[in-house]
Amino acid sequence: MYRLAPLVLAVGLAGCTSGDPYSIAVQPLVGGAPFDCATEVTGLGTTDSSSWITHFRMFVHDVALITADGSEVPLELDEDGEWQGEGVALLDFDDGGGACGDANGQTNNLIVGTAPTGTEATGVAFTIGVPENLNHIDATTAAAPFNDTGLWWTWSGGYKWTRIDFENDAGDPFYFHHGATGCDGTPDTGFDCAFDNVTRIAVDMDPDSQVLALDLNAWFAENNFDAPVDFGAGDFVKGCMSFGGDPECQPIFNSMGINFEDTAPGPAQSVFTAMEAL
Repeated sequence: MYRLAPLVLAVGLAGCTSGDPYSIAVQPLVGGAPFDCATEVTGLGTTDSSSWITHFRMFVHDVALITADGSEVPLELDEDGEWQGEGVALLDFDDGGGACGDANGQTNNLIVGTAPTGTEATGVAFTIGVPENLNHIDATTAAAPFNDTGLWWTWSGGYKWTRIDFENDAGDPFYFHHGATGCDGTPDTGFDCAFDNVTRIAVDMDPDSQVLALDLNAWFAENNFDAPVDFGAGDFVKGCMSFGGDPECQPIFNSMGINFEDTAPGPAQSVFTAMEAL
């Protein structure tokens, strides 16, 4: 199960000379209820499909607290040798139950760090993914949290920033693998990616009583989980693996506030909200 933590999003300890510690809890939701791998995800997409999640992990970085005047105060993430390092946190919701039975059951739903003493947070901001300078290191030799080879794309030379894999009762999959696209290069010469496919997520919230909610139904609301693969340009699997031209990608990225393979600003994100601690 998830690591135990206070149910408030952030708690500052007075008198700490190095700053105030914060623990940001991220709670995935299905139909407004907490997600776990042993529960089938219902009401998915345009056809109200049902499916099981087999993998669910995500990198975040550049985490900051938002103050009343809209300023962002960087949160210095703890280096714990397991889930956080180099300013990046790995969120892992594969609890080992149900269809996530191949997971080891070790999960992490917390982003833990320190902000300057006296910071009065009214929200949180972050970017989903791995910074460009770390995105193309070798996952087979990297230190945690970058040593998760299940989040490594050999073909793109970079990380899967988000991996959510579904499988219904008939064994039909639906994938979402989020990352940079149009990448070219080698580990020796470096990589260059045409589109980073990232956006800044900012959520207003009460740091004394709320957690950061992640709504899976909202994330995939405009996708048809029952549509067959048409094997057109960029469409090789059910779902989106961030291949250029895949028509199933744009609706998912829209929910995240990203214009897929486009540098123009995206729409308002609809996945992350604040909610009272459960």
